Amino acid sequence: MATTILTELSDEEAIVHIARHFAKVAVAAGKTDCESLAEACEELLKEEEVKWEDVLDVVSEPFDLVCSQTADKETEAAFNVLCHLAVTKADPEYRDIFFSQLAKNIASSTNHTAVRTRMLVSLFNQAQGPQVKYSCLYHLLTFTASIKNADTILPYLKDADTWISSWQLDEQSLRKLLLTISNTLKEADKGLESYRYLVKYLSRFEHVDPDALGPVKADAARAAVEAVRLPNLYQMGDLFDLKVVRQLADDPTYSREYELLKIFTMETLAEFNAFWEKHSAHFASLEVSHEHSLRKIRVLTLTSLAASHEQLTYAEVAEALQVDEAEVETWLILAFSAQLVSAKMDQVKRLITIDKCVQRYFSPTQWREIKSKLVQWRDAIRPLLTTVLPATTSTTPPPTPAASRPLAASRPPQRPKTYTHTGAHPSASQPPLGAVQAAASGPLAPYPLLQRSKTSPQKPTPIFFRLPAAPWRRAAPAIASGAYGLLLQKTSDPATICGRPHGRRAPAAPPGLLRPNRRLLRPKRRLLRPNRRLLRPKRRLLRPNRRLLRLNRRLLRL
Repeated sequence: MATTILTELSDEEAIVHIARHFAKVAVAAGKTDCESLAEACEELLKEEEVKWEDVLDVVSEPFDLVCSQTADKETEAAFNVLCHLAVTKADPEYRDIFFSQLAKNIASSTNHTAVRTRMLVSLFNQAQGPQVKYSCLYHLLTFTASIKNADTILPYLKDADTWISSWQLDEQSLRKLLLTISNTLKEADKGLESYRYLVKYLSRFEHVDPDALGPVKADAARAAVEAVRLPNLYQMGDLFDLKVVRQLADDPTYSREYELLKIFTMETLAEFNAFWEKHSAHFASLEVSHEHSLRKIRVLTLTSLAASHEQLTYAEVAEALQVDEAEVETWLILAFSAQLVSAKMDQVKRLITIDKCVQRYFSPTQWREIKSKLVQWRDAIRPLLTTVLPATTSTTPPPTPAASRPLAASRPPQRPKTYTHTGAHPSASQPPLGAVQAAASGPLAPYPLLQRSKTSPQKPTPIFFRLPAAPWRRAAPAIASGAYGLLLQKTSDPATICGRPHGRRAPAAPPGLLRPNRRLLRPKRRLLRPNRRLLRPKRRLLRPNRRLLRLNRRLLRL
């Protein structure tokens, strides 16, 4: 039974052990010049200042041969040690170069795919610079695409856009990476995602000289065919407007792909049928299905009809789609599910009312239509604005800003106000506190009842008030505490009750002063009366229970 012993080694001992392992595998594969690999490594480690860059170069030289010969755990462990020493011992510039070269060597062969894929993923995770990360990702994508195993890295490509924006790559590297991602996604049967990255790749040639677009035309033609083949792609204006795609129109090799893309971008079923009759063999060689293309162009034709009409009859739709009227609703439902048209169907009147519709292609004509609609809306709303705005404009002068008001400290000092109370409580020298506060704040503040007399400032005019008579006397504490506010009137007539002289009508209240509703203040007599029926003792309860008395008597007799 084999026994595994784990021992901790220093960095020097670990690299020497790896050199011996690589030399043994290389010699077994027929490469005899690697016999002295371990001795050369030991000589470099004996120097006073060890140059780990030279040590890593010597040891990693046969790494590609070792990976192709063995795929055991020892080889993968040796790879991890090399990466660790490159990160901790070597110079950062050398580390990036070492990682890029290592990734290139790993991706150069397709044997032992599982181990090589793990090594490439580990290199990408340990890389730190943007350029070396791009190199590791590029070799990882090309390797997985070559072995038909792109599904293993699809979860990583969700963040590809974030990586590309943060790395700030040069134009050449960015184009190369976008095209590689598109090809990898195509191998993984992700057609729509592959098409989107292909469009991003083609958009990087907008400022390139047209004479230098020759090698890119093949990719542009492939993008046009992919746009037609994708079943759920209905808007292709972003691809059609690209400069490199427009160059296909004058190219005799790719002009048919351009015409097909133009039909699916802005034209209808009639143009498609005429074009397909001439070039059916060519597109059959490109694996473009006539049945799927016919279904797609009918949905797009229905979208164009809905964009140019507010109402459509079943007969008009059937004529445009070249189908029976019984199939119109089926095609309309397909347009609904693709979120291209929103409409209402009247099966009795055989009528379709369009609510909204997606525009297939935005050309200068569509922009002019939007401009005319906006101008009509502006002209229709202008009379309404001229009528509403003057009515809503306030004529009230703005309040005085706080900065222009006189400060309290600048006012001349005033003598404290004195109040005399006469009436129901002659022992009190001032009115109740709640009444004074209620009168001195809010709407009672401008009322002159708490102001001193101008005629005799030394002797303030007394304020007379009297609490209401019964049954109002119960409500007096609530009034005096400020719940409703006690109406005070500065007068010399002791007969005044709450500002109302006897035998005369009450004077007009100052603006903003609310009088208490006396009907609400009166206590309800019905609520105050005791309920006599509840107070009467129940006669049945007071009567003795004769049956119980009889039983008790019998018991006593016994």
